[in-house]
Amino acid sequence: MRKFYSVILVILFPIFISAQELMTINQVFDFEINDEFHFKSTGENILPNADRIKIIGKYYSADNDTLNYIRFHDSYWSEIIWGDEPYFEYHFSTETDTLSLWNLDSSISSYDYWIQYQTSMYSYDTIIDTDNDLCGVLSNGFTLSTNDFEHELISRAFGEGLGMTEIGYSYPSENYGYQTDLFYYKKGYLECGIADTNAVSIIENEELDKINIYPIPAQNYLRIENSNTVKLLAITLTDINGHLIRKYGISETILDLSDIPAGFYFLNISSTNERIVKKIFIE
Repeated sequence: MRKFYSVILVILFPIFISAQELMTINQVFDFEINDEFHFKSTGENILPNADRIKIIGKYYSADNDTLNYIRFHDSYWSEIIWGDEPYFEYHFSTETDTLSLWNLDSSISSYDYWIQYQTSMYSYDTIIDTDNDLCGVLSNGFTLSTNDFEHELISRAFGEGLGMTEIGYSYPSENYGYQTDLFYYKKGYLECGIADTNAVSIIENEELDKINIYPIPAQNYLRIENSNTVKLLAITLTDINGHLIRKYGISETILDLSDIPAGFYFLNISSTNERIVKKIFIE
């Protein structure tokens, strides 16, 4: 893990940390409506993916002892399609779920996903630090190893106001492991990291669907025909990982591609309320 192996407290026996040293559940999960959190998973044979979460609702239970957040997930995963020219095929999905929290004033170490120390563990390290990868927020977490031979390693981190920010698992003897990280968040006017804009919420729209984009495959240019004169707000080109390659003027009808390397890209066209995303190949 990037930071979890720079350990503040290393133990091979039970630790005793006062509740005051660790954040409370309420501090960690201090969300507001419209907060956004983008996660991705990495590891052996894990292809581009993202889970983009937006808080769309917040309410307390009738007896005020449970805090509920309604979350909208806009996610995708990918696979390689093999052929003369292999390419990534993306699969998108959306869903809404509810995160319920109780015992809000309790230490984050009492949260369900915090694994407590057991005497059978070979090592157990608790981390209280700031996370520079997430713009210096306070981070609490742990790493543990289940045995002293070919260690199974587990780690988790929680950020103040960010919820769970990191999940790691590694089993060296089977050459297997994965890690899920928060790499972007937006809270009010505060942003940290680079948002994943890869085909965000593709919506079939009758007006935008009539915009013609050609030729595909493209070489030196793409032409946009806006026969309905839909008012456009943005035209951008991103790579397959969602990184911005070029931003075009909204009145441009011929998009210059002459100095862009060959490969697959996404052309994003937005109007007042909708967006279409067109996968293109540049020869």
